[in-house]
Amino acid sequence: MGAAYLQGSWLPILTTQLGPGGGEFGQVYGFQQAFFTKVGRVVVVSGRLHLTTRGTWPSDTPLVLSGLPYPVAVGDGTAGAVYFHGYALAHGWLSVHGVATTDPHGFMIEGRPSDQLDNIQTLPMEENALADGTELAFAGHYLTNAEPTPPPGPGEGTFTPELIGLEGQSGQSYARQVGFYRKLGSLVFVFGDFRLSARGNFGSTIGIGGLPFSVIESNFQFPDAGMVSIGSFDSLPTDRAMIWLSGVAISSPPCLWLRGKRSPGHQAGSSETETFPIYQDDLTDTTAMAFNGFYRTDPEGD
Repeated sequence: MGAAYLQGSWLPILTTQLGPGGGEFGQVYGFQQAFFTKVGRVVVVSGRLHLTTRGTWPSDTPLVLSGLPYPVAVGDGTAGAVYFHGYALAHGWLSVHGVATTDPHGFMIEGRPSDQLDNIQTLPMEENALADGTELAFAGHYLTNAEPTPPPGPGEGTFTPELIGLEGQSGQSYARQVGFYRKLGSLVFVFGDFRLSARGNFGSTIGIGGLPFSVIESNFQFPDAGMVSIGSFDSLPTDRAMIWLSGVAISSPPCLWLRGKRSPGHQAGSSETETFPIYQDDLTDTTAMAFNGFYRTDPEGD
């Protein structure tokens, strides 16, 4: 018996880290529409908003996409992420995404502005990115709080994410490793974050391992088993700056194989039109990432 699901609509709004009424006023929306599907604790959201009049905002305060249909589970960045696949802003951004937050409930918006390509981390988006006519189209998913009565079907739990090399690894240590999963039939949703305290050594390219279930047969040439999105990252090498990071699920070894887009001038000997696998030299002793994604596992036993 599969897990029950709910569907509906909700009204997306922009606010700041201070929460609604924390200093913004005079905003006029020309369009606000969003939808959700909730399966157990997993809430999948998508939508679009158009800010015809930007109004007044507090300065030096991160923006938050709010109005979510259910509260975000405790865990903040480990609880989910959102990606903006369409946007019109006041100045150039090469990538826009965000991580789930509980204060206020929503997605804290961040990314890589085009005038800070050498920065080693994603940066919060603030009011200076907004203009009259700003548009944002988004999709993502997050974990909400446990329900009084757990839904029928497969369960959820924790796992310990780790970075692995496709040809082995050694010498890593971590300051933090947190992972949650929700399994729905043969589909596994994963959320987590980690921070290295020692990089160690990696053989070949790198992925996120320690997954709670195996990955169906898939490889990096035909990666059709799932994907992962990196909602935020920091402490990457300054000489190998990244615009964004993501990845695909592969089965040997079972992991979420990381790929990304380096900043112009940091393409490491190849075309700027390509994405790249992640290598040991793309990490430092304190690299941190918050991720969420999904993959397919063997349906046997469901």
